Amino acid sequence: MTRLSSIVISLFRLSFLLLLLSHLSSLEFKFSLSSLLIHALVMDLSTTQQALLLFSTAQSWHNGCSIYWKLSPTSVLSS
Repeated sequence: MTRLSSIVISLFRLSFLLLLLSHLSSLEFKFSLSSLLIHALVMDLSTTQQALLLFSTAQSWHNGCSIYWKLSPTSVLSS
C-alpha cells in the first residue's frame, strides 16, 4: 500500500504543477508563484488527505488563474 500511496501522491504533485503552469505567461507571475511551487513539491505528503488538499489547492489556483487571464488589460487597469 505504501507504493500505491507514493504513486498517488506523485500524480497529485504533477497535476498541481501542470495546472499552475498551464496559465502562466507573465514572467512576474511565474516568479511570484515559484516559491509556492517549490514548497508544494518538497512538502512531506505522508497521507492521502494531504495530497487531496494539495490537489484542491491546485484546482483553486487554476480557476483563479483562468479568471485573471480572461480579464482584459484595460479592465484591470481601470479598476
